[in-house]
Amino acid sequence: MDSEKLISKVLDDAPAHEITDAIKDLLYAKSATKVETERPAAVADLFKSDEMEPEEVISDEPTETESEE
Repeated sequence: MDSEKLISKVLDDAPAHEITDAIKDLLYAKSATKVETERPAAVADLFKSDEMEPEEVISDEPTETESEE
């Protein structure tokens, strides 16, 4: 339902429950659109990895270049 239909209901003296239902439907549709546009950004922020790339592992064992010396 769009705003024009809502205004028509008000001007045609539609019952109050029909007008409130029309308002709720209109608001739900608008909020659903906003949620769908923001969802990818929210998911990206929620599951974004805070971990850095693994650093080189330092071991106590000599490497090949050290043992050749």
